[in-house]
Amino acid sequence: MSIPDKHGSIWSSLSNPYKEWQVVLSFFVYGRGSSGSDGLVFWLVDAAPSPPATPDPNNPQPNPPVTSFYGHNSNFKGFALVFDSSDASRQRTNPFIYAILNDGTKHAADFANYMSPQVHVGACFREFRNTAVPVHARLTYMNKTLSLDIDIREEGEEYTNCFSTEMPSMPENAFFGVSASTDSNGFDDHDVVSMEVFEINPPPRQKIFRPNEEADIAKGKKFKMNEDLKKEVEKAEQRVRKVAKAEASKTGKDASTKAAMDLMSIKRVADDQTRIIEMLNSVQQKLSSVPASSGDNKHIPSNVLTEDHQYQFESRISAKFDAIKAEVDSNRNEVRVLSKYVVELKELVSY
Repeated sequence: MSIPDKHGSIWSSLSNPYKEWQVVLSFFVYGRGSSGSDGLVFWLVDAAPSPPATPDPNNPQPNPPVTSFYGHNSNFKGFALVFDSSDASRQRTNPFIYAILNDGTKHAADFANYMSPQVHVGACFREFRNTAVPVHARLTYMNKTLSLDIDIREEGEEYTNCFSTEMPSMPENAFFGVSASTDSNGFDDHDVVSMEVFEINPPPRQKIFRPNEEADIAKGKKFKMNEDLKKEVEKAEQRVRKVAKAEASKTGKDASTKAAMDLMSIKRVADDQTRIIEMLNSVQQKLSSVPASSGDNKHIPSNVLTEDHQYQFESRISAKFDAIKAEVDSNRNEVRVLSKYVVELKELVSY
C-alpha cells in the first residue's frame, strides 16, 4: 500500500497447534526517501480480528484512520514482531526491528519508547527497505528460546541473527497474522510474498508397514538386512556422524550431544557452513583463472577495451557463476536425499 493513512492485514484461519515452531516470512518494503512509514508487523495473538464488513457500493465508507498499532489493536494479547520504517524524530533510527509482548493491558503509548530494552524483548537494525530481493525473516521458538534471523540479500540462503532471547512460554493455540500501515508523513509499499510455518521436533509419525510386515511381526519374524544394505547403512551413519562432529566443533559443544541431530540441523550445517565455504572457495579459484582480457586483445590497454571485449569477459564470468550455482544446488539435493535415506534406513533397522 502506497497511500497515506491506510492499513491492511491478513490472518490465518486456523490456530497454531505446535509447541515448538518456525515461521519464515518473506516480504518487500519499498518507497521513496531514507525513511518510510509506518511499517509491517508479524503477529501471534489469541484471536484473529473479524473480517471487515462487505462495503456497500451505494454508501461507500472510507478506510478509518489508523489510530491503534500498525493496522491492528494495540491492546492485543500475544506477540508482535515489528518492522518499523518510520523516523518521526528525524534521528535516522530506522529501519528498526523489535519484538514485544502484551497481555492485553498495554496500549500504543506504552510502546512509544520501543527502542528501549525495557519495552522490547529483542531488537536490531536492518536495512529491510528497498531491497533487490524479498527480505526473509526466520522466527524460531525452540527450547524456550526465541530467535530471529534476517536475510536481506540472498533470498533465505544467508541469514544473520537479529536477536535470541530466553522465552519461557509463547502464546499457545494462537493465530498468525501480518499487518501494515502508513501515516500522513510518508508511505511505503508493503508486499507479503510468502509465509511458511513448520513444526520443530514433531512427534514420531505412525509407522507404515510393508506388505505382510505386520503379520510377520506377529509371528515373531524379524527383518534381516543383507550385507550390501548393511554397508549402505554404515556409510550413511558415518557421514551423519561426520556432519555432527563438524557442527559440534563449530559450537564448542561435545560431539556426542549432536549425534542425534534432526533434519533441520543437517540442513543448517549443509546450507550455512559447508556449502557456503565450498561455494566461496570455488568462486575464488574460478575468478583467479579468468584472464583480464582474451588473447586477441592482449596488446590493447585495459582502459580502451571495446564493449565487445567487455561483454565477452562478463559472459565468461556469468557462465562460471552459473556453473558454481548448479554445483551448489546439486550438493544441497544430495544432502536432502541423504537425510531422508538415513531416516528410512533407521526405521528399517528398528524392526
